[in-house]
Amino acid sequence: MSHRSTQFSETDIQAFLKVREVAIDQVCKRFYEIYPDLLPTFGARGVEATREDIGYTLDFLRPALEFGYIKPFVDYLFWLTEVLTTRGVSAQHVLTMLDWLAECFEAEMGNEQGATIATLLRSAKADVISKQRVASGIDEHMPEAWPEYVDLEKALLKGDLGSAKEIFDKRTAEGNSLLEIELHLVQPALYQVGRDWQQNKVTVAQEHLATSAAITLMAQEFTRAKRGVPNGKKVICACVKGNNHAVGIRIVADAFELNGWEVLFLGKDVSSQDLIERTRAFEPHLICLSVSIAEHLQVAKSTIKSLHMTFAEKVPAIMLGGLAVNAHTPLAQVVGADLFAPDAKKALEESE
Repeated sequence: MSHRSTQFSETDIQAFLKVREVAIDQVCKRFYEIYPDLLPTFGARGVEATREDIGYTLDFLRPALEFGYIKPFVDYLFWLTEVLTTRGVSAQHVLTMLDWLAECFEAEMGNEQGATIATLLRSAKADVISKQRVASGIDEHMPEAWPEYVDLEKALLKGDLGSAKEIFDKRTAEGNSLLEIELHLVQPALYQVGRDWQQNKVTVAQEHLATSAAITLMAQEFTRAKRGVPNGKKVICACVKGNNHAVGIRIVADAFELNGWEVLFLGKDVSSQDLIERTRAFEPHLICLSVSIAEHLQVAKSTIKSLHMTFAEKVPAIMLGGLAVNAHTPLAQVVGADLFAPDAKKALEESE
C-alpha cells in the first residue's frame, strides 16, 4: 500500500471538482443500467444513497490529492465496504465504482492529472481486494479501555444515566479523576457505538442517544470535579466548520479547565471568522481544533492559514486532534498545526 501520492495544485483540485458532478451522474446511471434489480430492491432512496456514496467517495479522495496521503482514502473504502455489506449491498459495488470513476476521470480530464486520479483509484481498489489493511492508527492512539466500557456503552445506548453514573461513581471512589474516566471509559464506549453503527448493530437514533447521554453525564460529573489552581493561561477549544462531533473536544476543554486554564469552549461547527473574532477578544495562549473526517482537513488548513494571516507573529499556538488526524499523525503538520494530540491527556502534556 502506498501512503504518499503526488500533491495536486489548487488549479488541479479545481479541475477535479469540475468533474465531480459529472462523475456522480455517470457512475450512478451505469449502476442502475448494469444492475437493474437495484431499483426495485432499494427504491428511489437507493438511487439517492448511491449518489451520496459516490459523492462521499470523491470527497474523501480530495484530501488524498491535496495532501498527498492515500491511506485515509483507503481506510474510508474499507469502512464503506463494511457499511454497505452489513446492509445488504455487495462489496463488489465498491470495486466497480472505483473502476468507473477511474474511467470517467481519464476520459473527462484527458490529461496527466486525470491519469493520476485513475491510477490512485485503481491502486486503492487493489488494496481493498487484497484486504491488506494497515492497523488503524486510531486504535494505536486510543487510551487503554477499562473493562467497564462495555457496560457503559450498553447504558448509554439505552439513555440509562443511572447505571452509567454508578460506573462513574465506582471509579471515582477508587481515586480516578474525571479525565481518566472520560479517556478510559467514555471515549472507548462511544468509539464502540460508532463501530456498532458501522456494522449495522445499532441505529442512528441509538447513536445520537448514546452521545447525548454521555455529554449529559460528563457535564454532571464536571460540576463535582476538583479544579486545579488557576495558571493564568487561556485556551480556545473548537471543532472546525462542518465538524459536528464535539464530544472529544469537550473532554479536552474539561481537561484544561480542571488543570487551571481559562477555557473558551466554542463547540461544534465553528467558522474561521467566528474563531478569529473570538481569538481577538479572548487572546488565548493556545487554540485546540478538532477534525473528524478527511474532508475537514482542507477546512483546518484554511482556518489555520486565516489565523496566521490575521494575527501574524501574535498568532497563538495551534493544536490539532480528532479522528481525521489520529490515524495519520503527519497530516497535522501538513495542514499547518504547531502541535498534535490524540487525546486530552496528551493535549495537556503538549501544552506544557
